[in-house]
Amino acid sequence: MLVLSAAHGVPVAFQRYRGRGRRPVDAQSVGNIGIQLKQLSLVVMFFFWPMLNRTVLSLFACLRLDNPVQPPLVANAPGLWWELDMIQQCLTGYHLKWAMAVGVPGVLLVCVVLPAALATFTWRNRTHADDSYFQLHYGFLVKSYRRDRAWYEAVVCFQTSAAVAISIFTAQTQIYYQALALTGAFALMGLLLAVLKPHATRAAGNVALQSMGCLTVTSYVALTMLPYGSAQPSLRFVRTAGALLLILNLAFIVSIVWKLAWLVNWKQLVQRLLEMAQRCCSSSRASSINSNSGLVSGWIASLQAALSQHHASSIPVHVDMRSKDSGAVVGSAAVGGSREVHIEQPARHAP
Repeated sequence: MLVLSAAHGVPVAFQRYRGRGRRPVDAQSVGNIGIQLKQLSLVVMFFFWPMLNRTVLSLFACLRLDNPVQPPLVANAPGLWWELDMIQQCLTGYHLKWAMAVGVPGVLLVCVVLPAALATFTWRNRTHADDSYFQLHYGFLVKSYRRDRAWYEAVVCFQTSAAVAISIFTAQTQIYYQALALTGAFALMGLLLAVLKPHATRAAGNVALQSMGCLTVTSYVALTMLPYGSAQPSLRFVRTAGALLLILNLAFIVSIVWKLAWLVNWKQLVQRLLEMAQRCCSSSRASSINSNSGLVSGWIASLQAALSQHHASSIPVHVDMRSKDSGAVVGSAAVGGSREVHIEQPARHAP
């Protein structure tokens, strides 16, 4: 984002410097740069949101390496240690400085301020959601939701932050508790979808609700496969539950494919495919004709070159060679493709 900002901002600053005192800088270009920077920031936040959350939340991620023990045993590394630097104990030394100077502002900015700003922006522009300008620049934020639920993308950002926080701060606990927390988060997300119904179309809302329900059921049933204390699931139960989960997920995938198949206009699709096939055949036929004509023309050119060379070799050649003292004349003539050489002896004078 910084590179693209510099790529757009440096030329404008250079134009402003060169045009100082000559002519004003085009205000439209400056405004376009501002719009492009806003769009770029939103795209970065949209695609890299989980990574941004993990980056700022990992500043507070700590792990316990060694538990306190009874004497005469001694713990080598008691307490919590920073996950990004395992030789630094948590909230001491430079980790405390990083956590206070970068971690707290980063968490507030990424996890609270940006989603709230996004919700405010989409709510204030909900009446302009159908405008061509808004659809061109910011349509990807509200296109999937109803006009009165245009702010729901901010809810998705909050949900993503919550899921990342659960995965980071429950890493030192048992996997059972981590899976249980994620299952509760999935259930809450599905409940919000069922109550708010934010999607613009009913089909999209049903698909989102079904996917969240399938994910919640899968996570919950997977919890029963994990050992908890002295309770150990049997092998038969694990295989049966796994088979049921597999059938459930396959049924969900088949239902999605079936719904997509109903939305496709197969007649128009077949016509488009036939047109593309005809274009490909015609282009390949034209290319083959051009290649064949190129071969023929090259063969004709080579034949003409050979004939011209043969004709040049059959032209009579006469060489007049006279010696300095005798004046002999040497000549050659090609007759019928063969060469005959005539040498005229100089006349001898009587002494």
